[in-house]
This record gives sequence, structure tokens and C-alpha cells, in this order.
Amino acid sequence: MKQAASYFQLSEEIQSDEERAHKVQAIMTEMMAFGTLQSEQLPKGEVVDIHTLEITRDYYRFHLALEIRRSFGTDILKETYRFTFTREDGRFKINGIEKLD
Repeated sequence: MKQAASYFQLSEEIQSDEERAHKVQAIMTEMMAFGTLQSEQLPKGEVVDIHTLEITRDYYRFHLALEIRRSFGTDILKETYRFTFTREDGRFKINGIEKLD
């Protein structure tokens, strides 16, 4: 769940491009990190709360369904995401993100 929370912190303004690239490569598989950095499609808002809904396994992949509440000024948005994790370099890294709402 640490990697999922880190994903939502990628758009923090205090990070330089180099710091952001290092963080992306630490939490995502090589291909996912490349796509994220190239598209510059980073999540917005500040994470208020994360609640685990379901954890499943499909052979070598693990799926984590989360309910995430994010703050946008005075508004709080509740969304459901499914993160897919695979092992790379001996660690679990994000290999896919799907918004379920």
C-alpha cells in the first residue's frame, strides 16, 4: 500500500524533475515508470485517507483495490482504484492502475 500512497504524492510541487523520476522508478515497473514520466499525467489533490477494499492474487500479479479520499481545497473526492503489482528487482512495484468508479 506504500507504493499506492506514493503514487498520489508524485505531483507535489516541492519535488524537482529528477527527484520525481527517481521516486517513479522506485515504485513502478520499468515500463510503467517510462509511460508515466513521458505522459506527465500525475495525480492531483492531497491524499486524506486510504482504505483497503480487497487484495487478490493472479499467478505472479497481485491486485489491491483501494478507496482513496483526496482533498482539492475544500472538496473531498472519494474514488476506487485497483493497483496491480509485480515483482521487479526483488521488490513489488506498480505495474498497472485502474480507476474503478
